[in-house]
Amino acid sequence: HAGTVVLGQLAGQTVIALQGRLHAYEGWSLQQVVLPVYVMRQLGVERLIITNAAGSLNPAFRPGDFMLFRDHLNLTGQNPLVGANEDQWGPRFPDLTMTYDEQERKQLKEVAAREQIVVHEGVYAGILGPHYLTRAELRALTFMGADALGMSTVPEAIAAAHCGLNVVGISCITDVAV
Repeated sequence: HAGTVVLGQLAGQTVIALQGRLHAYEGWSLQQVVLPVYVMRQLGVERLIITNAAGSLNPAFRPGDFMLFRDHLNLTGQNPLVGANEDQWGPRFPDLTMTYDEQERKQLKEVAAREQIVVHEGVYAGILGPHYLTRAELRALTFMGADALGMSTVPEAIAAAHCGLNVVGISCITDVAV
């Protein structure tokens, strides 16, 4: 997590890349964690690709595989939208039922297949951290339908959906949690 911003051109498109992120477990409020999302939206960004490293709960996922978010479980116990709503950023009660763009996932799966990259779709469980879960907690997440888990990403996805960004979430599976 270098904490830098890179601006540039990629295939004729202006791209903003954040090298690293803030985590709530480091003491940052969720409003601070998601501020870069709102700043990028104000700069004209329309699509947000959120990446992370995640542990696998799905026995079909192996370290080195990728997982596209079909959905998420916010198990942080927090929400970045708590507090006064900034109406210019989005509605008080945004609909999160379609947070992750289906068409974007389809395109990414096609590219991955063409490049022979292993990619799955699944549900990401966002936890607060900074600890690994107990066996009972891992079993509960599996029962809830989670395929992977980590300590980031969900607050940013909520903020992105709030301000109308097209969102894609991608986990690199780094270890097997169960």
